[in-house]
Amino acid sequence: MVGILMPVLLCAASAAHASERSGPPALEPTVTREEAGHLAAASSLFEKDPGAAIKQLRAQTGPKASAALDFALGAMLAKGKRFAEAEKALETALGKLTSFRRAWLLMARVRILRGRTENAVDPLRRALKLGAERSEAVKLLAYCHVANGDAVAAESAYRQVLVLEPRDREATAGLARSLLMQERADDAAPLLRVLCEKTPGRAEYWQLRANIEMARGKNRRAITMLECARRLCKANQQVLLALGDLYFNERLYEKAVSHYSEASTSGKLSTARLVRYAGALLDAGRPLLAEKLIGRKLPADRKHPDRIHLVRAKIALARRDGKSARNHLDAALRARPMSGDALLMLARLQRDGGESERALLTLERASRVKSHKRRALLEIAQIRVDRSQYQKALDALAQAQSMRFDPRVARYAEQIRKARASLE
Repeated sequence: MVGILMPVLLCAASAAHASERSGPPALEPTVTREEAGHLAAASSLFEKDPGAAIKQLRAQTGPKASAALDFALGAMLAKGKRFAEAEKALETALGKLTSFRRAWLLMARVRILRGRTENAVDPLRRALKLGAERSEAVKLLAYCHVANGDAVAAESAYRQVLVLEPRDREATAGLARSLLMQERADDAAPLLRVLCEKTPGRAEYWQLRANIEMARGKNRRAITMLECARRLCKANQQVLLALGDLYFNERLYEKAVSHYSEASTSGKLSTARLVRYAGALLDAGRPLLAEKLIGRKLPADRKHPDRIHLVRAKIALARRDGKSARNHLDAALRARPMSGDALLMLARLQRDGGESERALLTLERASRVKSHKRRALLEIAQIRVDRSQYQKALDALAQAQSMRFDPRVARYAEQIRKARASLE
């Protein structure tokens, strides 16, 4: 959508002063000869020095200046991607002339480019009421409805565009999206099939076809669509990740890792996401593939600095390398001293290594992490039972049950009471 909007913004500043004289008086502001000169000078300067042109034109705006100057300033700011400032300039222009059609239309475009699609709907409706070019305005309105999740309104708007421009492929794709949002895959399918036949080099269309096949539960056909996108178009990260997910769901883990790895090299992919994929591979029982995916040095995850070390510790445990697992857990705790997951894993290693006293100390520390307190108490109880400290085990279980009752824990507590009674 940005690609569609920007060319209009590019020409708005240079066209601003010319239309003022020729447009209908009710829809366009008037300018004095002096203001027309300022507009022409700023437009000419803008090609060489945008910053200087904006500064020069801003100096000519004010309460008594024509709305045309504020509009031209807004257009220049928008071209420079200074969208918040552009919106303010356009608000000023519309405050002076509420029927300024082009200002309403440009306001809508600026808000769309700022990601404020919900606030772009009203300016577009106003522009349409004032006689804006219908196909263009309705197409923008339809785009906003899709972005805002209003699939029915989007469908209606795209159908209006197609009545005016039956061969508009963007509108056809938008209609297909709105139908998919309504779970009407069978209605969207023929539209997308035609789009792929006419424009096979557009990855987006193949992705939408893949979405249809996924909605139908046909993952293998979805893979075929996305592989077409990868081979016929420039493989973007989104396509590669979607393929990776589909191969993973089909338990084709090697292919999944191949696509995840390619996605990580084709564009910036967060460490958190790679670690999440590695965790899923571990859960699927494929530690070597998980290691392959995150084997290289990865940037730190600032939000969760312990996660990469935790996954590497799990990989080491799957390889039965307890020493490496401990090293990674130590690294996790250096990065985040109160990482509940790291503390619980470390306690298990200590318990398995015969270091029950150290494991208890580690679990006491884990119990101070609110989200991990209950699990820590349950593991404390197990160690207490191993050491025949039944009352302490029961105390830990009672505290865990007070947080969330579990009948299995209640049965375990009853077994401990019987074991204690048999020794008395």
